[in-house]
Amino acid sequence: MNDFDKGVFYVAGLLVTFMDSPGYAVDVLEQAGLLNADISSLDETEQRAMKTLMKDGNKRVNLTGLTI
Repeated sequence: MNDFDKGVFYVAGLLVTFMDSPGYAVDVLEQAGLLNADISSLDETEQRAMKTLMKDGNKRVNLTGLTI
């Protein structure tokens, strides 16, 4: 995963964690082509936010590599 992709996940994590906007976060990931990404290289904060996205029933999100 490159720095740009990590930045996209950082922004998506902020949308989920602080703005309570999981729909916008999914849209951002979709536009960046990251709905099916391996997120094993992300830190715990972003992984927790992405785990929240997947728990919320967002069927478009199919992330792999969760380590938490």
